Amino acid sequence: MQKEQRCAFEYATDTACVGTELLDDLRVEVRGRGRHSSINSRSSRIGSSLSPALRKSVRLFLMALPATPTGRALLGARTALGISSLLAPRLAGKAFLLEPEDNPQLPVIGRMWGIRNLSLAAGMYGSTGANRAQWWRLQVAVDVLDFLVIATEWRRGAVPPPAAALMGATALGATALGAMSVPGESTQQG
Repeated sequence: MQKEQRCAFEYATDTACVGTELLDDLRVEVRGRGRHSSINSRSSRIGSSLSPALRKSVRLFLMALPATPTGRALLGARTALGISSLLAPRLAGKAFLLEPEDNPQLPVIGRMWGIRNLSLAAGMYGSTGANRAQWWRLQVAVDVLDFLVIATEWRRGAVPPPAAALMGATALGATALGAMSVPGESTQQG
């Protein structure tokens, strides 16, 4: 069993009404490889004031980090790039040798790129079975397309050579990490 594990939280409710009220019944299920346990508790502070329709269930599922070192590196890089681009798009643009002052749309595109990277990281991390294989192959295809777009825009003169070289190297690096990770990650059970 893999030593490094993380938890993902799934919040399920049988109503559309989600408020700040305390839970009348809390059921926590922890599922991992070969393990399953359930804990039920009643809150004496609430009593029977809530209808059964408002009872909520929280499930914790243990999910393994990527099995390969290249998969873990790619997941970490995608997450770091996604967070930095989403929270500080101008700074991320400067890190890639772009000029945010000359391009006022860069923060919007940067945030979209950050969301895209975080979405890919979430899919790579959280998927299982056949979906896992699809996510790991998808991210390689996305990185190849990124490289092709960067090369095309550089040839058109839209991206300065130093920025194109850095962005292209990043896309090729991600492509290589992803291609090396696909065989080990696409068969890993979640």
